[in-house]
Amino acid sequence: MDSKQSFLISLAVFAIGMVCVAGFYQAETKYSQQQSRLDLYQKAAGHAARLESLIDANLVVARGLRAEILTNSVINQNKIEQLVQHYMESGVNVRHVALAPDLVVQYVFPLKSNEKAIGLDYRQNEQQREAVLRAVRAREIVLAGPVELVQGGQALIARVPVFLNNASKHFWGLISVVINIEDLLEDAGILELSKDYQIALRLVLESDLQGTPVFGESDVFQSDAIKIDISLPLGRWELAILPKAGWQMPVARTIRIWAVGIVLSLLLSWVVILTMRSRALVKSHFAELHEQANHDHLTGLPNRKQLGRFLKRITYSERDGGEDNVEPFCLLFIDLDNFKNINDSLGHNIGDGLLISVSERMESSIRTVDFLARLGGDEFVIVLRGMSDPVQAELWTKRLIDDLSEPYSVEGQDLIITISAGLTFYPQDGLDGATLLQHADRAMYAAKDSGKNTLHFFNVSLRQQADKHVEMYHGLVSALEKEQFEVHYQPILDLRSGRFSRCEALLRWSHPEKGWISPVEFIPVAEKTGFIRQLGLWVLEQVCQDMVALQRENIEIEVSVNRSASEFRREDSLRQWLPIVQQHNLAPQQFTFEITESLLMADDNYYLENIRYLKSKGFKVAIDDFGTGFSSINYLRRYPVDIVKIDKSFVANILSSQQDRTLFDVLVQMAKALQLDLVIEGIELEEQLALTQAKECEFAQGFLMAKPMPLQEFKHFMQASPEYPNI
Repeated sequence: MDSKQSFLISLAVFAIGMVCVAGFYQAETKYSQQQSRLDLYQKAAGHAARLESLIDANLVVARGLRAEILTNSVINQNKIEQLVQHYMESGVNVRHVALAPDLVVQYVFPLKSNEKAIGLDYRQNEQQREAVLRAVRAREIVLAGPVELVQGGQALIARVPVFLNNASKHFWGLISVVINIEDLLEDAGILELSKDYQIALRLVLESDLQGTPVFGESDVFQSDAIKIDISLPLGRWELAILPKAGWQMPVARTIRIWAVGIVLSLLLSWVVILTMRSRALVKSHFAELHEQANHDHLTGLPNRKQLGRFLKRITYSERDGGEDNVEPFCLLFIDLDNFKNINDSLGHNIGDGLLISVSERMESSIRTVDFLARLGGDEFVIVLRGMSDPVQAELWTKRLIDDLSEPYSVEGQDLIITISAGLTFYPQDGLDGATLLQHADRAMYAAKDSGKNTLHFFNVSLRQQADKHVEMYHGLVSALEKEQFEVHYQPILDLRSGRFSRCEALLRWSHPEKGWISPVEFIPVAEKTGFIRQLGLWVLEQVCQDMVALQRENIEIEVSVNRSASEFRREDSLRQWLPIVQQHNLAPQQFTFEITESLLMADDNYYLENIRYLKSKGFKVAIDDFGTGFSSINYLRRYPVDIVKIDKSFVANILSSQQDRTLFDVLVQMAKALQLDLVIEGIELEEQLALTQAKECEFAQGFLMAKPMPLQEFKHFMQASPEYPNI
């Protein structure tokens, strides 16, 4: 090849290289913009969600006042001060609250600095009249602003129309909650965000009419900004955010890409001719070297070197964010028992064949996300990603031990082996791969010392915990087979009628040797192992049989049955509930399924669909232990529940602790604002019952009225005491 041809080929290669650089630059520009938009969207969405949550928290004040007025429309300044002071001490952004019976402001809290608002007639105020009338027409909370206040300054105003007699034609007046917009935006992080970004907020009504900006400039909405909706009771806010420098790629990165591209194209044009002939040979050679360096030559599994790189990659020391963002995993160090005897007696060919067969069984047992490596000889390591529960790890490892103990056939030889395994957990047993391997190796030798063909945890406490849970799991399976479970019933008092119209079904385990075992001990084990689904079906079947027996005695009562989140997650379990009830000729309306707040906090659409399915079939749904899971009105509004049960921890000290009394009042008011029935748990004193009645709660449950009891005792109780005295 002469110099002219070489030059032309080099020139063509250089041109192709520059075209590639241009394409790469365009792709990088697009990717950079997309990544920047994605990063900014995630950041802005978090602040938007925070802002929406803060708005909802501030509107609880308005909803609570409306509930009070609907209960007692006789209002005076002292009562307003007591009610509003209670809400404003909770840390909301409310500047002041005004009540306007018949649209004329008569009460304001705090009154100081707001005296000018007294006597304001909304019908005569041109600036506020239209927003006020829109709230009255909509019969819903309307958030307007910023509004010029008659007493000076600007603020957001949430207006709540109040209609007496179940929202009939009788219009009482208007509640106005004035919110400090700067405090609201600062708490949501919007003001801090505006230091680096152009930000604007504007109101969008249901008719898609766009209002004036609540914050920022209108020009931001006309640009290529990210826009996020913030839901309001009527209409919505639209948040627009844009980097002050725009979306373009940084100049330094642009120069770096082109500079590197030009240099690489020049180098490539000079070496392309020389590499064309040897490319295939070099590629093959490097592939062979990579395979030899990273994989075991016998089994083809990753070797110790590749395992070390993998562990280094998934431990927190090599991850962004540090220890807080680690992914837990379990590491198994596995050794074949007495493998040397097979090699010595049958030869290395048989030993190698056995190792290949063992590795194939291990590969078929693990998931795609897990990692299997051979360290050498008869030692293997398995990394189970996401596995942090010692109970699950022990059950999985025992299944593997059983699987590897099945007979092998190698070159006509039938072989049976056992294995010993040591288990460690990241990060509690070590923060790097070397430490985890060392600890797992020690645990494996402990398993050999204890008799082989078993597993051993490095951490003694985990070992003890796993043994206890596994023992409990086997005990649960045996208890169900031997009919050791019973369902007890605790009556629930209807405070409106004074009758015991409901009851809660509670599972009890009577062990022949240990006596009564608390549900606190065995329910968590049942949930972790998945046995709760089988146990839950048994409970529902037993409750249906007991309900039929009660009906024969002319005892008509509704029953609440506790359900686990794992039962709601499995559609095959949930879809069996209705047939079980129908087989006993019972109505779904007689049953309430109780779920915990943790199920709502998961914010899983699958749970929501299953709850809607149960509701469509006639079942009721209750939230158990309400208040213990950082309750949010958003979750209650989203999920179609009928009843909330306030946990006994909020009732125990309401007579002696003002803080507990306040928390109790807030939870009651929240439930009433959403028109949900209330069951107050843990009533043990007459004074607690009297307070519950005073708050107009619907139901009460506790040892004061009755303790949980077996079916026959419950039957006698209902026949002898259908009503509670002094109700």
